[in-house]
Amino acid sequence: MSEKNPIDESANVIRRLWEKHGVKKPMRLLGFCLSLLPVPVIQQAGQALDRHLSDKDLQGEMESIWGKIAELNEKVDSVETLEAAISEVAKTIELNSELRARCGHLSSMLASKESMFTIETEDHSYQELVRSLIKASRVRISATNASTNVIQDTEVHSPNTHLHASGGSRNFMDRTQFIDSSNSVGMQGISTKGDIHVTGNSVGFGSGGALIFGGNPNLVSGKCPICHKVVEVDRRQLKGYTSVQCPHCNAVLPFNVG
Repeated sequence: MSEKNPIDESANVIRRLWEKHGVKKPMRLLGFCLSLLPVPVIQQAGQALDRHLSDKDLQGEMESIWGKIAELNEKVDSVETLEAAISEVAKTIELNSELRARCGHLSSMLASKESMFTIETEDHSYQELVRSLIKASRVRISATNASTNVIQDTEVHSPNTHLHASGGSRNFMDRTQFIDSSNSVGMQGISTKGDIHVTGNSVGFGSGGALIFGGNPNLVSGKCPICHKVVEVDRRQLKGYTSVQCPHCNAVLPFNVG
């Protein structure tokens, strides 16, 4: 599984906007604000932003924030690359609560420009969305042809969410809340198949729709050679480690995850 870097993705969005609208240094701020969003939202918000760059409220807020940041750190204007500029903006607002709040608000404005949020995973592929906030009028999360989506520790704010999985695919939801204006539905350790519609505080079942408890695609297990009991762990938690401790007998065991 390859993980995309939000800074790289947001910088690419700004470069495309520069090609179309001309190079404008305050757009470096938009690059930083986009980098605060999940990668799929960055791409979609960037497409919507292309249609809203002439918005006077957006322009005014962007230029006002950029002016204050440039006063505090001249490097945001002088560094050569967008990636470096985004990093400098991050350093500048780190200790300034007012600018952090204004950048967070601007980031939310950019996300709200796109009213449709989609994740499309197909052809034996895998996508993961962790510790994210999604706000959109409609949300579609789709997995097809033996593919998997993992949505974890995430809030989805939308009155209409469609979960689709077909062709041996699944959507795995863990510690995730689906929220509209007044109600919410939580899913913990649940896999969905077929078509599932989440609206308000209800879950509707479409064609082939099913909720299955369990099914975390990242779980790996094996028997402890000392006590012979099963040890189960999420493979993502094993990154950077070469051994694991058996929770039953406390033996420290080397491991290899293929």
